[in-house]
Amino acid sequence: MQLSIPYLILNNVNRALFDRAVLPEEDVDWVFVCRMCKFQSISSLFWSGLQKCQKLPESRFIEHFHKKDTQERYQYGHQQREKARVLEMLEQEKMPYILLKGSRMRQYYPDPMTRTSCDIDILFQGDEKVLHERMLSLGYEFVVDAGTTINYLCKPVEFEMHRYLFDDRLDYHGFFDKVWDYSVPAREGSCERFLTEEFFYVYMIAHMAKHFTRYGSGVRPVIDLYLYNHCPPENFDRKKAEQMLKNIGLLGFEQRLKALTRAWFETGKLTEMDEKLTDYIMEAGIYGDSRIMSANTVKDPEKANEIRRKNIISYVFPSLTVMRRLYPKMLKCPALLPVAWGCRWCKGAFTDSREKATSNLRMHADVGERFVSHVSEMMEELHL
Repeated sequence: MQLSIPYLILNNVNRALFDRAVLPEEDVDWVFVCRMCKFQSISSLFWSGLQKCQKLPESRFIEHFHKKDTQERYQYGHQQREKARVLEMLEQEKMPYILLKGSRMRQYYPDPMTRTSCDIDILFQGDEKVLHERMLSLGYEFVVDAGTTINYLCKPVEFEMHRYLFDDRLDYHGFFDKVWDYSVPAREGSCERFLTEEFFYVYMIAHMAKHFTRYGSGVRPVIDLYLYNHCPPENFDRKKAEQMLKNIGLLGFEQRLKALTRAWFETGKLTEMDEKLTDYIMEAGIYGDSRIMSANTVKDPEKANEIRRKNIISYVFPSLTVMRRLYPKMLKCPALLPVAWGCRWCKGAFTDSREKATSNLRMHADVGERFVSHVSEMMEELHL
């Protein structure tokens, strides 16, 4: 990707947040800019900065971002209403809960509505059967039990109800099992609790690290990191937070990303490695990239071809567990797995899903030695 596009995007984020821009700007492909902002889920934030530019794009692009901003503001309002309903239910059931990630980070944005969120994350304590029954009574559908979370959906709003913060695949999960010890009551008589500032910050870093070491991470969490450090709460003890990060092996990761954000939003001076990291983050997108997961699994470039073949086979012939999520009624009988595969192949070949299926196959095929080496270099640079 040409860095002129990420530079423009980051400059307009900077304008939205601080009325300034520090990176060099050039003429860009505005169609690609629109796609990249959607890919990063920052269209509304970009639009807020674009309105402060002296040089504007064609009217059709202005209309596009204005429309996206309207849509994201509607989504924000809808999420807030649904959140109020779910929190009222948790209060009624006397279930302690903690709002995570975007629900808390919005306060650091000049306009909270520009901090979009794909879903609403809530850590809870209580009877899961009661929670399930009450979520259904509110009109939500059960989506999946992902272990760490139980997911519910009432289109277009999705809740991730967290049993705990991290699973045992991460070395530092034990530290976060003590999450309730690092929480305080939000207000008298309420079941809501707040994480202490230091623990919240360390959790934010650890959650980013999890994404970087699995699918990669987009630009929005990195923006969150800069905003928190730009104007930290008065009761935030940085030394205490840094000691926590050191204890779980993520201090180097945090410091490297802080240096990158200073280059993005303050100095405008990016080293060659800063440019590589910027490109890497932009290409991952808000949901990450499955190729990065494959590359992080391989680690050794010489084994890339072998893993690539296995990934293609597993994509064409998914496991029974994966297929049960796609065809739950059919696969009550496991013997129908080949039939379910056939249905999936037909859907991928003869419906609107064909383009996505072809794209996914290409992505699996792209995980070669060069890509694995690139991801390994980024992980080393990020101290992960």
